[in-house]
Amino acid sequence: MQQIFWGMFFVFLDFNLNLGKMSIGLIPDFVGMIFFWHGVGALAEQSVYFVKARPISGIGIGYCAFLYILDLFGLGSIGGSLVSILLSLCNYALTVYLTYLCIAGIRDMERIKGCDFGSAFLYKMWLCVVIIGALTYPLIFAPFLAFLCMLAGIVMTILLLVAMYQVKKRVEQNGNQIHLSM
Repeated sequence: MQQIFWGMFFVFLDFNLNLGKMSIGLIPDFVGMIFFWHGVGALAEQSVYFVKARPISGIGIGYCAFLYILDLFGLGSIGGSLVSILLSLCNYALTVYLTYLCIAGIRDMERIKGCDFGSAFLYKMWLCVVIIGALTYPLIFAPFLAFLCMLAGIVMTILLLVAMYQVKKRVEQNGNQIHLSM
C-alpha cells in the first residue's frame, strides 16, 4: 500500500522548473507510475482490480517517461497548444483510471477482510479531484475561472493524498487481520 501512496504522491503533485521552452519535472509522473506498478503488483492477490491496474501502470510508465523527455528537451509544445492539451488529457485519463482501479481494489480488500480502511472517503476525495480536473480543461479559455479551479484542485489533491495516507496507515495496522461482521 505504501508504494501506491507514493505513486499517487508523485503523479498528483507536479513541480516543474521551467527554463525557456525546456521544463524539468522535479517530481516526475513516470516515477509515480513505477511506484504504482510495484504497489499493484504486490497487492495483486488481494483484488482483481490490482491485477487490472498492473498493465495500465506499465503503459503509464512508458507514456509519462515519453512526456517527460519531450518536456526535458523543450518538445512538449511541438504541434501547438492543441497537441499539448491532447497529450495532457491522455495523461489525465490514464491517471484517473489507474487511481480508480486502486481505490476499487482497496474497497475489495475492505469487503474481503471485513475492515474499514477508509475507501469511501478516499473515493469522495478522488471524485472531487476528477471533477475539478475535468472542469479545468474547458475553462482554460476563461483564465480566472481556470485559476479558481486550479486552486480548488490543489486543495482537493492535498486532501486526496491525506486520505490515501490514512488508508495506507489503516491497512498497515489492520491489513493482516480478518474481521468478520455479521
